[in-house]
Amino acid sequence: MTSKALATRRTRDGCWTCRKRKKKCDGRVPACHNCDRLGLSCAGYTAEIVWEDDRRRIGMKRRGPKGNNEQVGSQHSALPITHLRTSQGFEAQGRGQSGNGPGSISEIPHDDIDSIFDETPLNQITFPLHESLRINPRHLNPKQALLFDRYINRFSRIYPSCQTPSNPFLSILLPMAFASETILTALLALSGAQTWGDEWDHLQQETLRAKQRTIEICRKTLSNIHNGISSPQALNPTASADLLCLVTCVTIMLIYEKLSGEDHQNWKPHLDFISHIFNNADRIFPPQCRSSEHYRFLLHMFAYNDLVASTSLRMRTLSWFYIDMTNTSASTATLSNDEMYSDQYYYPSLIARINIGDQSVTLSHISNWDGNLNWFPSHCLEKSSGISPGMESSKSSDYDIAAEIYRAAAIIHYGHMIGFENERFPDSIQEDNDPFHYHRHAIRLLNLLPAHSPVGNILLWPISIIAPDLMSKHVLERESAVRVLYGLEKHFQMRHFRRARETLQEIWRAKDCGLNSMAIMQSSILQG
Repeated sequence: MTSKALATRRTRDGCWTCRKRKKKCDGRVPACHNCDRLGLSCAGYTAEIVWEDDRRRIGMKRRGPKGNNEQVGSQHSALPITHLRTSQGFEAQGRGQSGNGPGSISEIPHDDIDSIFDETPLNQITFPLHESLRINPRHLNPKQALLFDRYINRFSRIYPSCQTPSNPFLSILLPMAFASETILTALLALSGAQTWGDEWDHLQQETLRAKQRTIEICRKTLSNIHNGISSPQALNPTASADLLCLVTCVTIMLIYEKLSGEDHQNWKPHLDFISHIFNNADRIFPPQCRSSEHYRFLLHMFAYNDLVASTSLRMRTLSWFYIDMTNTSASTATLSNDEMYSDQYYYPSLIARINIGDQSVTLSHISNWDGNLNWFPSHCLEKSSGISPGMESSKSSDYDIAAEIYRAAAIIHYGHMIGFENERFPDSIQEDNDPFHYHRHAIRLLNLLPAHSPVGNILLWPISIIAPDLMSKHVLERESAVRVLYGLEKHFQMRHFRRARETLQEIWRAKDCGLNSMAIMQSSILQG
C-alpha cells in the first residue's frame, strides 16, 4: 500500500503510542502502520487505566468546568478512566460515578462493564486473593488487549444463554481475572476460540501462547498441592484457594477445547480431573467455599458438560448432580406433579437417568415436562427457577420451539438408551408406522427458527442427538440440519459448529455404506 493511500485513511484518533507522539495513526489492528514501520510497541486503542500514584491524576482532578460535575461526566463518558486503589477494591474516576455502588455485582446491568469493576470491592469477591493481579489491560500487548476486549464485549454476551446481570461469565469470571493472572490468561485463550478467518491468522499465536501458559501454570499448581489432595484431611485454606483457582482454569480450558472442536482426547482429561475434584469436594473445600457463587458456577459448568459428554459418547454421567438435585427437591417438600415437572433440573435429571438405563423413566415423564430451559449453567445464579428476564424479553415463541426440540431429543435419546419396546405411542404415530417421526418433527421445528434466534446458542446439543440417526432417504432433513449448523457457525464464529457438521457428514457416509458409525461418535467432539 502506498504512502498516499495510507494518508487518506489516517485520522487524529489512534493508538496511544501515536497520541503521545502527536502523530497521525491509521488505526490498524492489532498494531498500527507507524508502530510497525518504526519498530515501536503499539499501546493499542483500549481505555487507559491510570494508577493512583500516577502524576497525571493531579491534572485529572482539575480537568473540566468548575461546579458542573454532571457536564464533566457526560463529556467524558466515551472514554472511561479507572484506577486501582489498593488491594481493598477499585475506585472510579470519570463517568461521574459516585463511590456508593450496589451491594452485589449481580445487581448491575452488564451494559456498563467499567462500573462493575469500579463499584465492586475485591473483598466482596468470594475467590481468595492469594494471587494478586499486578497487571492491567494497559500492560497487555495489543493482541492480548484485543482478546480481553472481545471476551468482555462479544464472547461473554453471545456464548451464555443467560443475558441478565447474573450472567456468571461476567459477574464471576471477569472479577476473578482481575484477582488472578492465571485466570486472566485462560480467558484470553477462551476469547481466541471465537475467532474466524483473518482474525484467527492475527490472533492464533497469542491464543495458543495463552493456552500453553495456562496449562503450564495448572501443572505447576497441581504438583504443589498434590500431597494435599491425597491426604484424608481437608486442605488448608490456601491450598483450597489454589485448587479452586486450578479448577476454574481447567474448566475454562474444557470450554476452550469444546469450542475449538477438539476430539475427546483433548477435552476428556479436563472433564475427568474436574469430576475427581468435585467427587471429593467435601474433604477438599471448606463449607464457606462450597456455598460461594464461584463454586456453584463451576459445579454447574461441570454437571452440564458431563451431561453433554454422556450423550455425545453414549455413556453414563460421571456425577449424580442433576439426579441428586431433583431427589433433594422431592425430599424437602411434598411436590405435586405440576411442581415436579416444572422443577429447574427436571429435564437434565431425566437425561441423566436415561443414560444410566433407569427403567422407571417413561415417555410420559418426558411429555409432562413443562419446557423449563433455565437449567443451563449460566442461569445458576438466578434467584428463581422461573423463566429468566432475558427469556421474557426475547420472542417467547422461539423458546417454546426450542423446548419442543429438546423434548423430541429426549424421546429420541430414550430410544437410544432404553428402547421403545414397553412404550405405547399415540394412535396417530402408530398409524404412520414411522420410527423417524420425532426426528422429522424436530427438524421441522428447527426450520421455524429465524437465522439469528436468541436460542441459537443452545441448539447444538439436541441436533447432536437427532441428526446422526437420519438415513439416506432423509435428504431434506439432512440438508436442513447442515444448513442450521452452517448458520450457527457463521453467527457465533466458533469452530465446533463446523466440526459438528463434518462429524455428521462422516456418520452419514458410514451409514450410507452400511458401516457402523458408533466408533465415529465415541471419538466425537463435545457437542453442546
